[in-house]
Amino acid sequence: MTAQLGKTAGFDPLTPLLRPPTWRELVPRASIWGMAELARFRRDRTPLPSLVAVAADALLQDPTVVEELLAAGCSELFLDAHTLGAEGDRREAGLTALVEALQAGGVRVFAGFTLGLDHDEVGCFERLVAWVEARRLCGVELRLWVPEPGSEQFRVLARADRIVHRQLRCWDGAHVVVTPARMSSQVLYRGWVWAQQRLASPGSIWRRRPLDPAVWPAFLLALLRFHRGRMWGARSTWASLPSPGGSGVLPA
Repeated sequence: MTAQLGKTAGFDPLTPLLRPPTWRELVPRASIWGMAELARFRRDRTPLPSLVAVAADALLQDPTVVEELLAAGCSELFLDAHTLGAEGDRREAGLTALVEALQAGGVRVFAGFTLGLDHDEVGCFERLVAWVEARRLCGVELRLWVPEPGSEQFRVLARADRIVHRQLRCWDGAHVVVTPARMSSQVLYRGWVWAQQRLASPGSIWRRRPLDPAVWPAFLLALLRFHRGRMWGARSTWASLPSPGGSGVLPA
């Protein structure tokens, strides 16, 4: 069984998608703590929610908060990591150290990543999956990047003809809204689907199991809650996939 679960296959951008992904937002963006919320927590010592959601950038700026979260009884944390950065970026090492510090304190770590940033290229999907498995994260949410509607950044992208969807209903993290700089919209979408399906596979879950067998039951229960949460009210999305011969997109 172990040998079978250990088999992996890399991302092939030419492989057609056989089925649409099922996706829903795990943690609402508004519930993620930044520097202001962490400062309020340190000041007021308010009870922690069952799943704390914190922006990785806030913890990277002030790593001492990790010790205070552990002292307050944090046992599960959603880390909005955003991105590993480009290959060779020091951000990856910083995120690795942050996750290891949380796990050393007994915290089960979930994480969220955004795909489709301009530094992302075809190899970013395999690199992200390998990092998640090496860090033994309990669960992962992958989103497709969207700019702020009406922002100057949006206007620059529109002038460059890089906006794929203008309907705001498609700006949900499950549609390709912006053609990335280093790959096509089609490759981005296929890579996003591939990474989601890979991380949800039994083989990936097996590789991410904790090293200590004594905590496997808690890991499996947390994993079950994670996947049940994704299935409740989940919707199938099959969109933003440009046709091979042109710049159009499949209907949502």
